[in-house]
Amino acid sequence: MIPSYDSFDWFSSLIPALVVLIPLLALLRLGSARRAVFVIVGLYLLALVAPRLALFHLVFWVVVAVMQPIVAMTGERRRGLWVLWGALAVTLAPMIAWKLWPIDFVIDLNVWGNRVFRHTSDLIEAIDFTAPIVAPIGLSFSAFRAADLLIKTNLGLVDRLTPGRVLGYGLFAPLLVVGPIASYDETATTLEHHVPLTRERALLGATQILSGLFKVFVIAYLLSWSSDIFGVFQDNSIWRIWASLIAFTWFFYANFDGYSDLAIGAGRLLGADLRPNFDSPYTKTTPADFWNSWHISLTRFLRTNVFTAIVGRHAQRQYVATAITMLLIGLWHSVTWASALFGVYHAVFLIGHRAIARRRPPGNARRWHVLKPALVFAWFGLSLPLLQLDLATAIDFYGAMMGIRT
Repeated sequence: MIPSYDSFDWFSSLIPALVVLIPLLALLRLGSARRAVFVIVGLYLLALVAPRLALFHLVFWVVVAVMQPIVAMTGERRRGLWVLWGALAVTLAPMIAWKLWPIDFVIDLNVWGNRVFRHTSDLIEAIDFTAPIVAPIGLSFSAFRAADLLIKTNLGLVDRLTPGRVLGYGLFAPLLVVGPIASYDETATTLEHHVPLTRERALLGATQILSGLFKVFVIAYLLSWSSDIFGVFQDNSIWRIWASLIAFTWFFYANFDGYSDLAIGAGRLLGADLRPNFDSPYTKTTPADFWNSWHISLTRFLRTNVFTAIVGRHAQRQYVATAITMLLIGLWHSVTWASALFGVYHAVFLIGHRAIARRRPPGNARRWHVLKPALVFAWFGLSLPLLQLDLATAIDFYGAMMGIRT
């Protein structure tokens, strides 16, 4: 079994580093110097987890930095689209290989890293060898950020960038572990020049970090027991299973949203204006509104680059585009039948609700303002076992929820 990585370990290193990093950046007026600092800090924090992880991300973003100018130069040419597809294939290949063959990928990554550091100092080799075997944390976020950069470059929305700009964006520390999938434009200003740490910016950044800490260490911590139900549901009563799943639905949100707040808050203190990743999703009244407010950076990326690309000018393709988009969201978590079913489940409800809403006007009674968010909460919560269990075990879990034991 691959050891898991506690994301807070990342922020327990990043947040104290802000004490030194913020005044240092204030002294650096040259963009090249600022970008160098961002690259060094990102690599240093990755190396604290495992030197091989820093090496992997460095190689990944160097490759992206080499491809980005090529995509920019060929964007308006006849074969520019083929160049883009080739660059995307290279960019997404590591993530896809990791999702399809996680054990083999992690083993190969560790062996590769050990072999490289064998030719460096004995100290680095020893540190890397003794570091826990970890998956390439942050790879999914890096892959999608790189893909977003290349696509926008092909469309002419991003100019040709120097390697330093690509590496500064790719190794921007707040985004490396838990996202969000921020676009280049969200970090471009601080990569180019000094962004004054005004009272408003400092207050917003600090408030968001405190909000993230509260969500992670108070709400999520108090509800963390709920995840145990997925391993012991066969030995628990129906009401305990339901109560645990309700608690886990809140834990799942508070934990993810909390870490997103930490990343966005730290980014703001460093001069980046990162967009929100959640917008009170459990208060929404429709499946579409929920997905427009849940993991916003992921849904925005797929809506822009998948949904819109499929639909084009053909409105009749919306249902097909919705199905493919939601399937990709499911498979983004893991390439399993259960995750695929997660995507299908949400696609069916999105399409079904849209079809019904077109035929029948929404109810305006006061009771619906309370009932609809509760229904959306239950609808989403019921899908979460598909992200935690394999398909066979998930089916047993749903059976246990109804009192059916195998």
